[in-house]
Amino acid sequence: MKMIEMMLQTHPRADTAQTAERAAVIDALAVCAQACGICADACLGDSLHLDALRPCIQASLDCADACGTTARLLNRPVGMWNAPLHVAQLHACAVACQLCADACDAWADEHSHCRICAEVCAHCKEQCELLLVELASAETQNSEEAAFSS
Repeated sequence: MKMIEMMLQTHPRADTAQTAERAAVIDALAVCAQACGICADACLGDSLHLDALRPCIQASLDCADACGTTARLLNRPVGMWNAPLHVAQLHACAVACQLCADACDAWADEHSHCRICAEVCAHCKEQCELLLVELASAETQNSEEAAFSS
């Protein structure tokens, strides 16, 4: 069991049924934030192509910020499920990951850090989308339960 999952499970009001899934997303977000920060810094070091790399740098910095914020929000297990803010943040993060993956992919043949960053961003986007599907499913289930009990 990974550290994030163990920490989430220690929360007195944690929903342990989704702890592993949420921990996987938080892990992916943390890795992506770090990879994007490193990629942006490495791109800044390429003085020969710096002007051409500006969109990649901007996308990497934006993605790092989006992933970091999303991870911090998901670290709070109480009231997380079906929370509109978390859904909106996960959507925004998936968009940031796609934009960064696209920008980095354009440089993947020339810079290994861009290739790796594009791969990490694609994985993170996938994890965000999986959690969004799970949240939508939980919302549907909650709505059906509420309708059934009425």
